Amino acid sequence: MKVVILVAVEPEQAIVFRDKLRLLGHTVYTAGVADALRKAVEVSPTLALVDPNLTGPMDGIDLAQQLQQRQRLGIIFVGNPKTAEAFDRAESLKPLAYLHLPFDWASLAPFLELALLRHQRSRNLQIDQLRQMVFEQADLGIVATDVTGSITMMNPVAAALSGWDANDAIGQDYLKVLPTLHPETLAPIECQASRRAGEDLEQSGQPVVLLRRDGSHLPILVNLTAMTKTDRKMAGLVFAFRPDTATATIREATRLARQSRSLLDQFPVGYGTLNASGRLQELSPLASQLLGNGATLGRSLLDLVQPLDGPKVMEAFAAVINGQRTQTEGLIRAAGDPSVPVLLRLARLTADADRATIAVLVPLPADGLSDAPRERMRLLDALQRVLGQVAVRLNQSAVRLKGQSRLMLQHLNREIADPEAAAQYAEQITEGLTRQSQVLNQLTEFAGASVLMESELDLVDLLGSMRTELLELLGPANSLNLELPNSFPPIAADPRAVRNILTALAANARDALTAGGRWNLTLRRAKPGEWQADILPRLKPGEYIVLEASDTGAGISPEMQQRLFEPLVSTRGSSERLSGLGLAAAYGLMDRIGGGIAIQSTTGQGTTVRLYFPLWEYLPADRPVALIVEENRELRHQLAEWLRPMGYEPVPCRHASEALVSALPLMDRLQLLISQVPLPQTSCRELVQELESAQSGLRTIALASQPRDLLIYLGLIDPKWQIVAKPVQEAAFIDAVQRSLTQTPRR
Repeated sequence: MKVVILVAVEPEQAIVFRDKLRLLGHTVYTAGVADALRKAVEVSPTLALVDPNLTGPMDGIDLAQQLQQRQRLGIIFVGNPKTAEAFDRAESLKPLAYLHLPFDWASLAPFLELALLRHQRSRNLQIDQLRQMVFEQADLGIVATDVTGSITMMNPVAAALSGWDANDAIGQDYLKVLPTLHPETLAPIECQASRRAGEDLEQSGQPVVLLRRDGSHLPILVNLTAMTKTDRKMAGLVFAFRPDTATATIREATRLARQSRSLLDQFPVGYGTLNASGRLQELSPLASQLLGNGATLGRSLLDLVQPLDGPKVMEAFAAVINGQRTQTEGLIRAAGDPSVPVLLRLARLTADADRATIAVLVPLPADGLSDAPRERMRLLDALQRVLGQVAVRLNQSAVRLKGQSRLMLQHLNREIADPEAAAQYAEQITEGLTRQSQVLNQLTEFAGASVLMESELDLVDLLGSMRTELLELLGPANSLNLELPNSFPPIAADPRAVRNILTALAANARDALTAGGRWNLTLRRAKPGEWQADILPRLKPGEYIVLEASDTGAGISPEMQQRLFEPLVSTRGSSERLSGLGLAAAYGLMDRIGGGIAIQSTTGQGTTVRLYFPLWEYLPADRPVALIVEENRELRHQLAEWLRPMGYEPVPCRHASEALVSALPLMDRLQLLISQVPLPQTSCRELVQELESAQSGLRTIALASQPRDLLIYLGLIDPKWQIVAKPVQEAAFIDAVQRSLTQTPRR
């Protein structure tokens, strides 16, 4: 028995069709043009009989197309279209048949059976194509075998991961194509037992090492499942596998550590690492050349400098290693060539007793004393370029490792005999990686490698939202005083960057304050010529907002004030690893957003930091509108931040109904729709149709996790739309917006 729906067929004909079809055992429903789509959703018919010559807002052919796309119905047109253009449109739908009236009702049964058979074959073909599409486009490697273990299918991802061409792999034993090794011993792992027919086999998420065709090793997680027939007999195996990112990340981190050394070797800076006894652990080629032939691993730094420089070098090293200073620098004469002065900087980077200190050496010209400031800047520029390349990559590794350890923490309770100890260990890993990520974020910002998104920012709102966070940073013994107006002109800045600057300043204030100290934050407009008086020559003429942060601490000496914005310089003299990056990073961030930072301090009278932010320049009131429809709040706001610098006025909405209401007063300026696919409550196509009825020049970008071809096949998107894959990357999104400008809008 099949369910058939009659759509807008003339009443007399509909009665005849209904009676005849019911006699054949079919369930029949009738519907008009207005409720056909709703009725089809309710009753889930197999066939729809539609009059192609219906007229109105939606003619019979358009209605048939909607039924076909949304419900996957077989279409039978009752009668022929009256015009050649209508006939071409009807033919494009590939209907099952045309039923001409008057009709020989005696042949209705074979007519419908033939139509149903065609529809079923078409559906089976579509399902097979869909399965093949999913098989080809899955982000997992998938391999299928027969009952003997011979490979019958291999998708492109599996071919890429294994190094085998799919045509070469088909017919081969899977043990030859996918040899797996133990992740620790690298001993071969045999799976012969899985060949036994009728065996219930399933291995889920097993970590192994795949021996690729070229002999290289790839850590993977493999799921092995037995395919069975209806009689429970085994029909073959399915392997689904993906790279084991945790293991691969550890290897990547090791590779990056080596690469960071090679990067340092490319710059005119020598470096070495010293253990707690001051003996060389590592030495770059340039450092070896500067220090002379005696510079071999295990030698003391004292042996590598001129005798007159020895005492001051060892005194500086002792101050750094004991935590009295975070770093120090000075001119020395190397034992290798006394005629070449060398700028030596010692900085404590880790608490590891074997690799406690890094020594950075820069060769200077013969009159090195007079050129020391210039050479110091050359050193910092070189280090900045290095950090910009190394910190970004290491930070990515830290984020991935942090995520893996969190996953491990979630699963330990049910997988390890002593979960409490293991969980504590994993938690320590997560905390350590969090600290590492924070330091690397500072390195990235100091190097100018982070991405900033300028937007309209209300400092009053931001400071109000950060009050609790800033109080926690200052500590319970200190107080925070915010002097903020009720409203204030917005600034042009990246909110994340401003947050990082304020947290760095709060941390510095905390270390400067004694119990009962106070940190004051005041917001005001800059006075005419004020920033020139603060010696900020890089600021462009214009209006600025000043955020003034003053503390009641001990103040900073004039000598130290000259070096506050250098990396690894700290007023605290603590033994914290990589302390002194906060102000250097803040300086870089303020410079990048077009602002400036100035510090005024007197010993014993506290410190005042002035942050100069540029005012937000309002865009013209007639700028184009971009409607954003996305459930994820963070993604909505991120898309809005990316759109503003491109000249759009973003209108973020949670769902389609909110979008329709928000768009009504903006239709004359609405140019772009950015929507998640699929949408709850309605389809993206319906939303576009509603908007296009009022704004024919609309361009559409779909945000989706599924492949483009699958979305088109399912009727979820129009082939003319731009599509951006989730998770959304900034470059891909901006590219899609730019490409949408060339998209021909519907008329």
